[in-house]
Amino acid sequence: MRIHHRRRGGQYKKEEKILYRSNEQITAPEVRVIDESGAPLGVIPTARALSLAQERGYDLVEVSPKAEPPVCKFLDFGQFKY
Repeated sequence: MRIHHRRRGGQYKKEEKILYRSNEQITAPEVRVIDESGAPLGVIPTARALSLAQERGYDLVEVSPKAEPPVCKFLDFGQFKY
């Protein structure tokens, strides 16, 4: 999570900017996958995880990029962002 400080009228305002990678933006060769109901599917290749997410009508979203391997979930990314 990045926190940016901007000065406006003598006061500092915090702005949080969270970046999530989704679908083809995920660069790890393998990911730990959690399905749409919260059940773990295990560690699988990213290409296979992406095809599973698309078959089920979801996006593959990286929710924990610093884990080894990164943790991804099947989500509707549009709803997740907002």
